[in-house]
Amino acid sequence: MNLHLLDGSAYIHRAFHAWPRLTRKSDGLPVGAILGFCEFLWYVIRKPTSERTHLAVVMDAGHSGRKELYRDYKAHRSPRDPDLAKQFDHIDDACAAFGVPIVRVSGFEADDVMATLATMCSALGGKTYIHSGDKDLMQLVSDSVSLFDPMKKVHIGHDEVMAKWGVPPNLVPHVQALLGDAVDGIPGVPKCGDKGARALIQQHGSLEAVLAAAHAISQPCGTPLQRKNLVLYAADARLSLQLATLRRDVPLDINFDSLLTVERDYRPIFDFCEAMEFEDLVNRVSQQAA
Repeated sequence: MNLHLLDGSAYIHRAFHAWPRLTRKSDGLPVGAILGFCEFLWYVIRKPTSERTHLAVVMDAGHSGRKELYRDYKAHRSPRDPDLAKQFDHIDDACAAFGVPIVRVSGFEADDVMATLATMCSALGGKTYIHSGDKDLMQLVSDSVSLFDPMKKVHIGHDEVMAKWGVPPNLVPHVQALLGDAVDGIPGVPKCGDKGARALIQQHGSLEAVLAAAHAISQPCGTPLQRKNLVLYAADARLSLQLATLRRDVPLDINFDSLLTVERDYRPIFDFCEAMEFEDLVNRVSQQAA
């Protein structure tokens, strides 16, 4: 089994900011993110089927209990741009037209759903390819799970994770727990810093080991202020590890047969793209269907 998972929620946001602010000529509907998403779907389904046996778009549908753990989790993010909100309303229709199933689980983030699907796939002896540039997903990389950043067109495996984080994938959340994340509202340990966080996990092997050795940590892995903060903010660090670690136990009632790659019907794709007035994509779909 070669399971390809498309990080729909993240890609739509990235497409909204990366693609031009296009509007549909007939009524002014913002469509730039929809077009970017459709181009993404077109790119994926045009890949040889020998490279993927199963395919799904995964979408957010909650916070996986993280808001209950920490009320400031993702609390400071800006409200969704109204133009983007209008485009989200058409994403399900786009997926239906392209024949790509959507997986979303109420109360859970897409990252946790993908982590669970990848774990299930690995247990069945399959491989999972996650199409996303989200750094939080790097903790999933293994012999049976890899990432592909569709924006940068780069593959992310063990070596790439090591280059970015300085630790293997399973220890990425431990570095994140020390660093924190202002965007996601993960507190971390003040003044720890990227270099310090990497060095501490490299030397001690886990967050808990770092906290246990906090009083004895010496330079270059820790300054006096860092030692003090590791003691003062130990509870925040442990909470941050919980927030940063993806869940692999999302309750999924799913049969992988429902994600099987099927013979493509291009007519619904043509109809959707024509309705959206994506002229260039309409022409390419027509040529493919001919």
